[in-house]
Amino acid sequence: MYDFSKAKINSIIVHNVGNKYEDESLDLSMKPLDIADESIKQVLFNYFFSPFKKDELYNFHHERSLNENMVYNFTKDIFENDFSFYENSVNIAKQLFIKSNHPNIKSGEFYVVHLKNCIFYDEVCDAIGLFKSESKETFLKVFLSGDSYQLGCENGINIKKLDKGCVIFNTSKEEGYNVCIVDKTNKNNDTVYWRDEFLGLKPVDASYFNTKNYLELCKDFVKDVYNQENDA
Repeated sequence: MYDFSKAKINSIIVHNVGNKYEDESLDLSMKPLDIADESIKQVLFNYFFSPFKKDELYNFHHERSLNENMVYNFTKDIFENDFSFYENSVNIAKQLFIKSNHPNIKSGEFYVVHLKNCIFYDEVCDAIGLFKSESKETFLKVFLSGDSYQLGCENGINIKKLDKGCVIFNTSKEEGYNVCIVDKTNKNNDTVYWRDEFLGLKPVDASYFNTKNYLELCKDFVKDVYNQENDA
C-alpha cells in the first residue's frame, strides 16, 4: 500500500514540546537540521518509518469544515510551497503544544520531516512525517580510560521504539489526504490527544481502496490471459 524504500528526507527539524498543563515550555528550533552524515540519516529513517506496518488509513477531518483542521492546513501549505517548511513546522508544534493540556501527556522531542519519492498505491508522491519521542532509556557506555576499559551510562532514545508517529501522503487532498499513524502508548487518553485532538483524523472509507485493489487484480488477470493466448 505504501513504500518508503526509495524515499529521501528533503527537510527535517526538531522542536521540544512540553506539557502545557504542567506549565512546561515549548522550545522551538531556529532552523532545520543540517545532517551531512548519511549513517545518521539512515538511523533516523529507520527510527521514523520502520514502525509503519499496519494498513489502517485516515483522513483529516473537522466536524464543521475540513479547512478548519489546523494540521491539515499547515501540511497543505508545505506541500504547495517547500519554502514554508520552517514556518509551518513551528505552527504544527504550537498546535501540538496547545493540545498537550492533560497531566498524563509527556513532553518530548517533536520532529517534522518532509519526504520526497514515497510510493502510495503505485503513485509517487511526497509526504510529511510528524513524530514525537517521549520515552528515554538508560544505555551503558563502554569507553577506554588509559589502558583499561570503563563503564558509564547515558540517557537517550531507543531507536526501535517510536512513541508517536504520523505520515501524511500528498494524495487525495480534497478528502483530507491519506494518513497513517503509530501510537505505542496504548492509553486511551494519549490516543485521543494524538489522533483526535491534535491531528483530527477519521478512518478512511475502505470501499474505495477495496474497489481499487479489485480493479488492479482484474487488470492483472486480463493481462495474464492475453499473454497466455499470444504465447499459445
